[in-house]
Amino acid sequence: MAVASEPAPGSPEALALLASLGIAPPAAAGAPLGPDDQRFSPIAIGHLTHRLVEVKLLLDQLVAEQKELHDTLRLAHLRGDLRHLLPPGGEGGYQLPGGVQLNRRAGRRQWQYGPEVQELEAQIKAQQVYEQTNGQAVWSLGAAFWELRFPKG
Repeated sequence: MAVASEPAPGSPEALALLASLGIAPPAAAGAPLGPDDQRFSPIAIGHLTHRLVEVKLLLDQLVAEQKELHDTLRLAHLRGDLRHLLPPGGEGGYQLPGGVQLNRRAGRRQWQYGPEVQELEAQIKAQQVYEQTNGQAVWSLGAAFWELRFPKG
């Protein structure tokens, strides 16, 4: 049995949620959500979606740049350059301008199991699929979210 986590647009539950947030319900079917609430005007929604795309692209660029910076920093650490170029800080790290501390942390444990455990895991996954198929398993929806998908190429 599925349980929806967010009400359908325009449903009584959605209108109650909007009211609880102080957002006026539409005056009539298809009318904007409140005459004085400019957050929902066509221009505001256009700006919002345009900025959402810009922010997503910027975040993707920043994640890629952060990975490159971490990789280079790792190599500088392995070469010993950091010891000579940065003043020492607490916990075996380095002191950066503005009181920022750069500390190297050990990687997280990653477990690899033997064939017996892998076989048990496969059996559990097969049992999960079986229960999902025959209706024994119960599912629910997580919170709704927005996702941007960009054309490939």
